[in-house]
Amino acid sequence: MNSWSSEGFISREHEEQRLTKAKKALNRFFKQQSKSKSKIKYVEESFSIPKDNIIVRGRWDRVDEQNGKAFIIDYKTSEVKDQKDADQKARKNDQLTLYALAWVEKFKQLPKRVELYFIESGLIGSTRRDAKDIAKVWDKILKVGEGIRKAKFAATPNQRACSYCPYSEICPASVV
Repeated sequence: MNSWSSEGFISREHEEQRLTKAKKALNRFFKQQSKSKSKIKYVEESFSIPKDNIIVRGRWDRVDEQNGKAFIIDYKTSEVKDQKDADQKARKNDQLTLYALAWVEKFKQLPKRVELYFIESGLIGSTRRDAKDIAKVWDKILKVGEGIRKAKFAATPNQRACSYCPYSEICPASVV
């Protein structure tokens, strides 16, 4: 692993554990990919959606093509318990819906599937998006855009977000 960095680990033991897990994940990934019938169409491909006076920019981690159909894949370093959990996270993931929206805007057709690839476990949460899902996420984007234009930035506290927020100690809405 020529590009491995020893920075940021709690201890040497922690680093060794993470390196072992990383090697296992890479080996699993390469084995899975060698069996894949899909063709890689894009990797880290940027997109821009100019629509309704808003421009949304993003990047697909990866898009595969199989039988002329697109499969949009987003890689995740977070972990899942099992396949059911992976599929549930994919179903609830607005980011995947945004990626499907970008695909529709660019290619005028829905992707066949949108997927979360959980790197450490190798589990893939897979789901579909339809026009209704895309309309809902676009409505959310419009509301966020409106809030930004009106400079409305209400706090949305939760345990996870607040624990990482640099302002949690002085924020009146903090839950930590």
